[in-house]
Amino acid sequence: VFRFIATRAPDLQQPLRIVEVGTAFGGLANYLLQRLPRAQLYAVDPFLSGYDPSDRHAHAMAAIASKLGLNKTELSVAWASGMAYDLTARHG
Repeated sequence: VFRFIATRAPDLQQPLRIVEVGTAFGGLANYLLQRLPRAQLYAVDPFLSGYDPSDRHAHAMAAIASKLGLNKTELSVAWASGMAYDLTARHG
């Protein structure tokens, strides 16, 4: 993804707006912000625990929600808030 952006952006020193859909753990968002510090990145993930009972990640997150006594919406909000805090702390 970085190479794709780097070959198409006219000037990487200028601010870029990037939207990442399906960010999950934020790894790509973090990677891009490390290499493109002037970028404005919008990470979108319609994360809901238990969204697919056959998916290991969804099952694990549903177990965490249950252990913490959170419903799907509460876990989704907590997940998004934690990711926003982490990326902001790392990249401003």
